[in-house]
Amino acid sequence: MTRLAETAERAPGRIAAIEAASGRTRTFAELETRSARLARALADAGIGEADHIGILLPNVIEYFDIIWATLRSGLVLTPVNWHLTSEERGYILADSCASALLTSPDLIAMSRDASGTPVSSF
Repeated sequence: MTRLAETAERAPGRIAAIEAASGRTRTFAELETRSARLARALADAGIGEADHIGILLPNVIEYFDIIWATLRSGLVLTPVNWHLTSEERGYILADSCASALLTSPDLIAMSRDASGTPVSSF
């Protein structure tokens, strides 16, 4: 059992993260559930241990879901700054050999031209 799972079991309603801009919160139980679900979805998509995935998100609480999903799956995470140019984003993703790019619906159009990396909205 991971430390996250242990904390989620011991104190499921305890706040694990707060999104500063909006005040949205994520409890340890929510973080455990969401990260496990994402880890399963990544595995179902054929993305496994030691594979690289990119993440292109603004400062949102879903970032924590992705971080914990990658940790529990043994994946390598490559953060990509959304302020970069398309060419810079594409270079980072290609250089990291990312199997997928996780992003938000509002950044998906920006993500599609970044590289040949498959894009999933979160």
